[in-house]
Amino acid sequence: MTFAVENTRWQIDLTRTERDAFVRALAPYTEKARRVRGDVPGGAMNAATR
Repeated sequence: MTFAVENTRWQIDLTRTERDAFVRALAPYTEKARRVRGDVPGGAMNAATR
């Protein structure tokens, strides 16, 4: 899974269970956020990019 926080792009290998927990933990924020398509400033990619 690839995600970005404060213009830093991260990649992490997760099991399906870990991925589901990660997505649930972010849900309060992603439900209020706007999705960004493509590259964002600093070369980071949005959390939905995998």
